[in-house]
Amino acid sequence: MHLSTTLSFAAATLPLAYGAILAERATSARATWYGGTNAGACSFNGYTRPSGVYGAALGLNLYGKAAQCGACVSITNGSGKKIIAMVVDECPSGCAGKTFDLFPDGFAALANPSAGEIDISWDYVTCPVTGPFKLRTKSGSSQHWFAIQVYNANQAITKVEISADGSSWTSASRETYNYWLLPSGTNGATTVQVRVTAKSGKSIVTKNVSVAEGSTATAESNF
Repeated sequence: MHLSTTLSFAAATLPLAYGAILAERATSARATWYGGTNAGACSFNGYTRPSGVYGAALGLNLYGKAAQCGACVSITNGSGKKIIAMVVDECPSGCAGKTFDLFPDGFAALANPSAGEIDISWDYVTCPVTGPFKLRTKSGSSQHWFAIQVYNANQAITKVEISADGSSWTSASRETYNYWLLPSGTNGATTVQVRVTAKSGKSIVTKNVSVAEGSTATAESNF
């Protein structure tokens, strides 16, 4: 097991309460359903969502090239019934606009599946995850080509930066498959520091992260 340590740049700030509204992005949208899987466009293979949190795919206008992967939304139907869903996939072609394509159990919690489509309102909220967020490197990752994913975060992630020495930082680019990429690698470093910034603006650094493929690291806290 590879050990890691973390440092929060906002240690005095407590994590936001579960379900706290982060930003209202739309007053109305529509919800449909499909036979979803965690191994969708967000590449959350092997990750188990928190109990009571449903899976969702976002329409093209909301998915934002993986920018919302891992974000949680509170979805309310016309009768006031609410669920929380995590973005794990991109809605397929033809599912454009402000659309939430829910896993079958999530849609069934709001309406009879025979309805097919319903009107909803929604907000981004903090995810009711347990424990700190985690990091994992992609297959093929090394000091020559480095890709890393953030998962189990309680907010959407807006930036990932990599440093070999803790003083010079390089921004990784978010790919559509929800990994953060340094195509030229880590300048020979076999362990790095990873600075992750969430939607709230808070950043957390995880040290001693192995660049080898399939490596995992656990942060000290969540946002």
